Amino acid sequence: MLFNPTNGDLVDADFIIDATNFSTPIEALLSPALTVLTSNQIGDNVVIHDTAGTFMSVFYGGNVAVLDNVRGTDFTPGFTGLLVTVGGGANADAVAQFDPSGNYVGNFIANGSNGLISPFDIAFRSNDCLVAGINSDAVHRYSLTGDSLGIFASGISFPEQIEFAPNGNVLVVNFSIPNSGVIVYDSVGTQ
Repeated sequence: MLFNPTNGDLVDADFIIDATNFSTPIEALLSPALTVLTSNQIGDNVVIHDTAGTFMSVFYGGNVAVLDNVRGTDFTPGFTGLLVTVGGGANADAVAQFDPSGNYVGNFIANGSNGLISPFDIAFRSNDCLVAGINSDAVHRYSLTGDSLGIFASGISFPEQIEFAPNGNVLVVNFSIPNSGVIVYDSVGTQ
């Protein structure tokens, strides 16, 4: 679906329909090349469509030793690569990194770094990045090069997406009871 970024109005309910290449699309990003890269959780890949919604290619996929149960994505600072959270398989509990051509270049965040279990989303700020760990029940904090900086917020039951408010607050979409909904934190992790 495509929404107006200013007021949230629905622009196109069928922006991308692609049953051939999608089974469970999770996160879509607009690339610097003006293509749409979408993580496909059960398909274990990242798919590229043009801005009209037409399938172009698979950015990366087919190797579950690298991508299995994928969810969130983000571009590295400077758009030098794409990062994809990995929840299952041989590369579980990591954030995989790809160059702009779709070649796997290793893990940006190592498997289980800082207690990360089943990462769902990754989001960059100017001086760090945050990763939601759905089974570690925390939002983990890392440097711009993927080194652990500790826990940003803990005690969250199944945190999924991360977004930032204009005032610098961090919005964490949480899936499970007792705190399902959107939890708001200040920039240092105080609820």
